[in-house]
Amino acid sequence: MSSIDVDPPVETAPPSGPSFEAPRERPSKARLGALALAAGLLAGLASWLAEESIHGRFRPPLTATAGFATPAETAVATASYRRGVLAETSIAFGLLGAALGAALGAAGGLARRSPRDAGVAAALGAALGVAAGVAAVQITVRLAFRLLAQDEDGLEAALLVQGAIAGLIGAAAGAALGLGAGGRRAVPQALVGGVVGAVVGVVAYQVVGALMFPLDETTRPVAITPAARGAAQLLVASFIAIGAALGFAPPPSKA
Repeated sequence: MSSIDVDPPVETAPPSGPSFEAPRERPSKARLGALALAAGLLAGLASWLAEESIHGRFRPPLTATAGFATPAETAVATASYRRGVLAETSIAFGLLGAALGAALGAAGGLARRSPRDAGVAAALGAALGVAAGVAAVQITVRLAFRLLAQDEDGLEAALLVQGAIAGLIGAAAGAALGLGAGGRRAVPQALVGGVVGAVVGVVAYQVVGALMFPLDETTRPVAITPAARGAAQLLVASFIAIGAALGFAPPPSKA
């Protein structure tokens, strides 16, 4: 081999691994906010339509079958009625949680143009949302029966009960949006934003209810008219979406 011969150059490929993967696109606030609001409105509309299809099917009428009811009969009828209300309310808010968690999770993933992340976040968001909605109802509606028995039109009781239900749903939906839009490190900010948005949405619903639906018992967990129930679903869902999007902060890039 002559002195001018050299070994041929060897091309080396960069090692595979998470640190060498192409970074995913980070969504802009405007894009994420628009997608989140659209997803929130669609989720609220879908859950309202689903709620209307089951409304009243689980609760027996609070009337005596004949003559005057004895105290024992009244107690049995009241207990049966409350079980029906609890079942129906659990389904209604479970549907809202599932729809909103799935919609915001998908919106987060689509905001950074990642269908895979959208699907994963939507699935997790639906599971978290339905669990949050049902669990919140099981805890708070039992309390609502006692509070409303003392003060049937109590605004404080309404804000406490509705705020707790919406807050847990907002936490689940916000976490789903943060997971889809920025990964696990973005979950806490979006979660807090979802909770704040839920509280604002409940307050807005009570204001709208007092002005537009004064006779529809909007202080109860579920109002007595379709219009008031629709307003509740749409307002809470849209404010949760806005709050989660505003709370989202893209994680800092790694060197």
